[in-house]
Formats: sequence, C-alpha cells, structure tokens
Amino acid sequence: MKRQMLFAGFIAAGLVGCGVPVEPQQDPQQTPPPAEVTPAPEANAAVGEAEQEIIGGAYAYQNQFPYQVRLLVNGGHYCGGTIVNANWIVTAAHCVVGVSPQSIVVVAGDNIINTYESTEQARTIVNYAYHPAFGYAGNAPVHDVAVILLSSPLAFNYAVLPLALPTDTAPLTYLTASGWGNTFAGSGQSNSLKYANLPNNPVSACDGYLLRNLYPNFELCVGYANGIEGGCHGDSGGPLAAGGVLRGIVSWGRGYSCDSYTVFTDVLTYVPWIRSFTG
Repeated sequence: MKRQMLFAGFIAAGLVGCGVPVEPQQDPQQTPPPAEVTPAPEANAAVGEAEQEIIGGAYAYQNQFPYQVRLLVNGGHYCGGTIVNANWIVTAAHCVVGVSPQSIVVVAGDNIINTYESTEQARTIVNYAYHPAFGYAGNAPVHDVAVILLSSPLAFNYAVLPLALPTDTAPLTYLTASGWGNTFAGSGQSNSLKYANLPNNPVSACDGYLLRNLYPNFELCVGYANGIEGGCHGDSGGPLAAGGVLRGIVSWGRGYSCDSYTVFTDVLTYVPWIRSFTG
C-alpha cells in the first residue's frame, strides 16, 4: 500500500520538465549538510567540479557490468546509472535536474556506444525524482542522488541485472567504478565501457585537494590524490560497486582536469529515500 501511494504521488507531482522534486518522508536519522548549501540551478548547467569518465583503468569485456546503464539525452550519451530493480534506475541528481523526461532514454546491456549489440534494452522513462535536499555547496553538489522510473520493466538476463542496495558502511578497500566518460581531460567520451578498481579512502583524505571538504556519511573519497585512476566527464551518475552491492554514485571531482580524487554519493545514507520509490 505504501508503495502504491508513493507511486501515485510521484506521477501527480508533475515533474515533467519542471525540475521540482518529489517530497517523500526523509530518514529521521539523516541530517542535511550546513546551511551553505544553495539551491540547484533550474537548468542542468555544466558545473566544472560536478562532471566526472574513467581515467586509467581498463576496458570492460562484454556484459562484465550488467547493472550499468547509459542515460541518453536527445540521443547523445549524457550520464551513467545503475539498475536497482526491473523498473528503477539510480543516478546522480545533477544528471537529471532541468532535463525533460521526454528527452531521456535509458540503455541497458550496452558496452560499445557506436555498435548495436543484441543484448541492448532501451527504455524511455515515465519520470524521475531527485533528492529534495539536492543543492550545491562550494560549487559542488550535495545529496546528489536521483531515481528514474522506466516506461516498461527491463528483462533480466546475463547482460542486464540489478545491484543490491547497501545495508552496511562501504568498506575501506578497493571498489569498482565504471562508465563511458573521458579517458583523460579533454579527450571526449570513451566509445567502450571502462572500469577502474579504486581505493575507498577515509573522507578526510580528500580535504585540501578539491573545491571543498567532503561531508562524512554523505560522500565517499575514492581514488588517488594524483588522479592516476578515477572518474571524469561523462561518468556522472554511474556506479561504484563491490560484491553485488551499489556503494556509491559518481558525483564530482576536479571536473576540468580530472587529476585528483573522485567524490561519490554515499548510497547507504540514501537507502530509505531510494526505497520510498523503488520498494
């Protein structure tokens, strides 16, 4: 019953093209960052620190990451995302804010962008919602998480599968990021899916390297200070995963140079909000 009521509210909210978030009940344990957070822009403007492709790493083999999807806007690759069940995708809020739902197509089971693969499943979307506290602090996004409702369910097979949501804190070990973003700053997107195994560091490790310090429990500091491997333009919204669990969402970093740590939204904090939509 709760899921049906939330679904009805999701449709009735009239999000199409207006960028206004649904207002579900928030986890009472969740404390928003300080008041310096500013509202998100109405249009999805390119924020230098808010767009992150995989630097270094390796090319994925076919169907290596069946949970990874591409978000196309007006036919072009725009962001990544993660399948959490047959009807729902999780991505970054800054990937959808100000974007008309009618312009978004989600492609699952893909590996090479300019080659049609028999495993591909494309879906238009019904609508999306981004976290009601999403905004920018120090020109970098906070609460950078969104959910997308597909127009019809995905058919699960070896090439298209979901990731579980976390039930515990992301371990300080190597986690896997994937995406079609730039292979180096200014290179343009990768035609083939790439991935990198990156260390999840204490949040304080990012302090002094990026536009601002990170918020513990809301963000993850992943990768290396020198940026030898990590995220870059075009990877935004994509997954950070390990052991079949979605740990992070590519959010921001040094967006112009991609030469330091990559910041991921810490999914654990947002599980109650995500499940208020996805069940």
